[in-house]
Amino acid sequence: MYLLLVKTPLGSINLPECSSSNIYFDLDVIDESGVLTSITDELTQYKFPHNEIKASQQLRKIVAAQQKALDAGKDPSKAIDKFKKSNGIYETYTCDQALSLAKLSGEERRLAESLNLTAYGYFVYSTEVWDQLNDKKAGLRKGLRILRGGLQIASNGMPQGKLITIPLTKSIGHQNQAHVIVHFDGAEPDLGRKGFQPELEELAEKIAVGIVRQLSSRREDILKSDSGAQADIDKEIKVHEWLKKQEQHEADCPLVLKSDKFFLPTRKISVMCVPQSEQDVIVLFNQLIAGGVIRGLKLLSTSQSSQYDGVFRFSAEDPLVDYAYDKEINPLGVYEEQLTKTYTTQPKVLEYKFCLDGLLREFEAGDKHENDVDLAIFWDMGKEFAKEYSVISYLDDEKTHHRTHHGLTHRLNSANSHIEVICLQELFQLLNDPAAAQMTQEALYGDDL
Repeated sequence: MYLLLVKTPLGSINLPECSSSNIYFDLDVIDESGVLTSITDELTQYKFPHNEIKASQQLRKIVAAQQKALDAGKDPSKAIDKFKKSNGIYETYTCDQALSLAKLSGEERRLAESLNLTAYGYFVYSTEVWDQLNDKKAGLRKGLRILRGGLQIASNGMPQGKLITIPLTKSIGHQNQAHVIVHFDGAEPDLGRKGFQPELEELAEKIAVGIVRQLSSRREDILKSDSGAQADIDKEIKVHEWLKKQEQHEADCPLVLKSDKFFLPTRKISVMCVPQSEQDVIVLFNQLIAGGVIRGLKLLSTSQSSQYDGVFRFSAEDPLVDYAYDKEINPLGVYEEQLTKTYTTQPKVLEYKFCLDGLLREFEAGDKHENDVDLAIFWDMGKEFAKEYSVISYLDDEKTHHRTHHGLTHRLNSANSHIEVICLQELFQLLNDPAAAQMTQEALYGDDL
């Protein structure tokens, strides 16, 4: 049991660059054995995400760098190279700045001005960052989310009520990536409603929507892409430390393919350890094509700048027997009854991810569209597919006949479309331990067809 003696209220909000007031507190903690620990004159401060997440960029600094380049006759797109691949983007807003972001009635504007509305917004590249911040950095109990996407209304320096879902009508996935605070001076919360009056909530929601739209409009220029891999919000690692970490990962998580049918003459794959990133997935996938594990997939191009990752074709060339399914020697093949002639398809779109969750979040946010993507290649299937998709597993012996092209592992079916996928983790399990793979596929996807 711990006894907390607090002399001033905790949790005060002092919006960065929007207020100069500071509140301090004293805290005494008496533990179970009676030992007293004290701190005095500690500054109360809201846990603003940009202070907790490294590589967070302020919007006005980005704009200023571009304007400086324009004034000097230089390319403004190159002026922001140093800001790219960041974890998040944030900004603070005075009353006038916040009001300029939303369509408001005259009455709403007068209400905002009378209460000196100010605001703060943070947009993160992936919701995985909130998980990392709460679970790893703060060490909160499993599932507890203190900082996450949503709107926090505050008054007189104090957050009031629970986070409110930001009511976006487009790219609704962004509402989970944005943390917005709207602050009023002198607004009294409605204690009966455990929040604020409806007109204040509606005003705050409109401001929050405007902030999210502004910040998210710069996401492709500044933020990392969401690969689905676990975020690392404190990553500042030197080269020798990184090399040591990779050596340890190789020892702890070796990647083994137990087969004498591929990668001749060595019969060993060159990738030595389990993927940790999207780049690792790309390298491993290309190794599997080169080694003959996956056949008939022709890569046309790979892009780091366009909306999608690459272009490819499905194909089958003579001799067609090389593509035919055999449980022992070619378990990723197609039933020979389907291989009636050679073929090459029209160009199609592919996406690489570390985890499928990253792609599904991009669909939800409107950054990419499921109808455009023909093939997704990733290491980990994740969990979010269960929300919108059913799965046909071609790795299940009873469903292998659904496979239409060599090497495919699953098909995701939604109400509007389907996507073919190659899940490398489950592909490896099939090749290394077919019996265990059959049990895994039945357990995970056995009821979907």
